[in-house]
Amino acid sequence: MSDLVVPSNIPWQELKGEVLEEFLFWLLDSMGAKDLEWRRGGTQTTTADGGRDLEANFHVPGPDGGIDPQRWWFEVKGRSKTVEPTAVQAAIVGAANRPELDYLVIVTNTQFSNPSRDWVTQWQSQHPRPKVRLWDRAMLERMAVKYPSVIARFAPEALSLEGRLEALRVRFWNQLYFPGGDDLDALWEAKEEIDWSPESLITIVAGELANGDVRERPWLGRTDLSMLAHAVALVMVNLLSLEYRAEQFGVSPRRIVELGAYVASIGIARLPPEAIGPLIEDPWKMTEQAFPEEVREHLRGAMLARLRREFLDACSRDCERVSGETEVENFVSIDETYWHRFSESSTFAVEATRRITLQKRDAPCKIGFPVDRDHGCPLMEHPMQSPRELISIFRKVIDERNPRSE
Repeated sequence: MSDLVVPSNIPWQELKGEVLEEFLFWLLDSMGAKDLEWRRGGTQTTTADGGRDLEANFHVPGPDGGIDPQRWWFEVKGRSKTVEPTAVQAAIVGAANRPELDYLVIVTNTQFSNPSRDWVTQWQSQHPRPKVRLWDRAMLERMAVKYPSVIARFAPEALSLEGRLEALRVRFWNQLYFPGGDDLDALWEAKEEIDWSPESLITIVAGELANGDVRERPWLGRTDLSMLAHAVALVMVNLLSLEYRAEQFGVSPRRIVELGAYVASIGIARLPPEAIGPLIEDPWKMTEQAFPEEVREHLRGAMLARLRREFLDACSRDCERVSGETEVENFVSIDETYWHRFSESSTFAVEATRRITLQKRDAPCKIGFPVDRDHGCPLMEHPMQSPRELISIFRKVIDERNPRSE
């Protein structure tokens, strides 16, 4: 974690008033605080304090194996210089009148004087509750560097590139935030220097699909096969939770279906059939989560249907067997460069969308599927084939259409 944040670049002198209060809120949230509440007025507040304090619960294991809640109160003292002793004393005396408190924490972006610390020690020796903690700049710094997503909100300039990636990972998996173009550019340039995880790789791929172009930066085309397999499994088993977050944060669920379809398609293109088959058919059996068959079928079916539609749109552009087109709302660019997403080299593409809808029964198949008047294009056959059959069809189409095979 020490490589993710450059502490000296955190502008502590600027973190005062409401900014420091917000910083503390997100820090506590990342630390696992529950029932976080703003308390305007506090035990003792001044204009310099900003007027808001925080109350929260931390749950700790008890000696009998149970979980016990502890009530913590946080008073924020944003300052330009050392916190005055009277402010510390007033906060503690005020908190002493609240018997439900287990801890009082006085927080500052600067420091506390030695006389203040001595006074707290003396007071605590005679008053066991609440326990008093003094969090100064040094303490905040030690805690904050463990949570790059918090630093990203208030001091992005203090993040290293890997810290930037870690912050993006947390925000995507927790809040479905999609990385933007500047992040994608910087991380692509330094991709060989970064220690990637499946979670961080999926984060960047999701950002690329939303805000970039996977043909220009083929992230999954460059990763090793073991990482790719982990990425496919990760997306598949998390489709349901990602769809839930999409609804929670106002993101179209089609974004999640597109992500699953893209990751699965690269897995189909690069992984051996015996490896990719189980990852798409039933990755959930590798987890301890219980998913009803109808849920698994829905998730798998939606992703494969999306991929089938994309393949049909792209493969039909120069196919003699199909004609006719309809403009459709789409998140991906379906044009003649669509197949470059399966190549390791980057190729820029222009946005375009189309759907082919009509099939001629007396023309040959460019891919080489055995088709005639009675057997049409397998990408248009109904009812839909089994997942194993579709994977085989997709693999054949990719092998023929992939620019690297030309």
